[in-house]
Amino acid sequence: MHSLAVNHYGLNKFASKDGNYRQILGKLVEIITPIVSHQPAGLFAVPASTVGTYTERDSLSAEVDEKLRVRHQNASVPHALAIYGLGGAGKTQLALKYAESHQTKYSPILWIDARDEESVRSSFERCASELQLSVDRGATQSAKLADAPAVQAVLRWLRGRKDTDGRWLVIFDNVDDLSWGIKGVLPRGSQGSIITTSQDSLSWKLVDGGCEKVHVDVMEPTEARHLLLRHLNIDLDPVPEKVLGDCDKIVKQLGYLALAIDLAGAYIDNEADQRQALGQYLADYEKHRDDLLQSEQFRGLSASDKTVWTVWNTTLERIERTGKDRRPGMLLAFLARFRSGAVEDEVFRLASLALAAADQEARDKAAELPPWLSTLLASDENGWDDFYYRQTCDMLVRYSLIQRTQGRWGGQQPAGGC
Repeated sequence: MHSLAVNHYGLNKFASKDGNYRQILGKLVEIITPIVSHQPAGLFAVPASTVGTYTERDSLSAEVDEKLRVRHQNASVPHALAIYGLGGAGKTQLALKYAESHQTKYSPILWIDARDEESVRSSFERCASELQLSVDRGATQSAKLADAPAVQAVLRWLRGRKDTDGRWLVIFDNVDDLSWGIKGVLPRGSQGSIITTSQDSLSWKLVDGGCEKVHVDVMEPTEARHLLLRHLNIDLDPVPEKVLGDCDKIVKQLGYLALAIDLAGAYIDNEADQRQALGQYLADYEKHRDDLLQSEQFRGLSASDKTVWTVWNTTLERIERTGKDRRPGMLLAFLARFRSGAVEDEVFRLASLALAAADQEARDKAAELPPWLSTLLASDENGWDDFYYRQTCDMLVRYSLIQRTQGRWGGQQPAGGC
């Protein structure tokens, strides 16, 4: 208790030079200082940054900004966005760019590596430390991630933020596997915003009450060319037409996939004569495509710690585990054999009807078909039973490995092929 020799009327007349004014001001500062110092002002707890070769994708950045302004009144957090798309398309870099550009809008900004349970647990422990939260390190680690002390401490802190505390943002990166319970550690709170990046197009369903979506596809040709040029130490302005032409050929061969272009750029940048290296890369790609896509020589110099091969392999392994009876990977490989790109559903319908109408000898030969293909071509008295075909295609579409095409018959097209 601090008393002053003045009545209420006198309090209203305080001026900055008044001794009582200075006395009460000093006391207020004394009370408030430890409170303010305990609040992490402008905390940016993101252990990564956009790469030096980051290429702005204006339309995507604008869409992210717009979608995060949408407010879902009854959701677990008022602002939520799922950034999804093909592995290696640039989702993580897009989320990083948003975080870096909005450091004054949110405090704190937290980053969770959501590849698996262990990486999430470690990320929450790091965030708890950054927030200076008291966590019982000696407590027995719970088998259930949501009950872990650091997770509980961070979620409780975020949930308790009030209007006067400002807005917070948590980014969950690489939420590709939804099966182990990542939903249980997503934060809630009236001041919150969440971004998830995922290959799974259904990741938006993780947030209760409403979540916006942004699909990250392969780059536009001009964006892809600009990304490759950023790797080259060519100071000439304008860039020679031959260099531009070779760049355009390379990015087209790589399917305009950001990760593939970034790794190709690191490969070319390593050569003394980069103009000659562009042509050499094209020649090597024609003959040794798989070797280049599997090469780990420049992994540490790219935006990802993975190669194009490992990104695709990991995704295929995941969907094969999910739909092992239907072998979605085999259908993807089958579709990729068609040079025209898009494959109409009608092709499968006609094949199914032809098998059904064939004589016994032909049916015996059809028995030699792989089981996964026989299942997709199953028929009944009403014609082609396309149930398993649709189910398998849906799984590939979910992870952006194929795209549905529009037209008279409709069909499927492999996505982002290198």
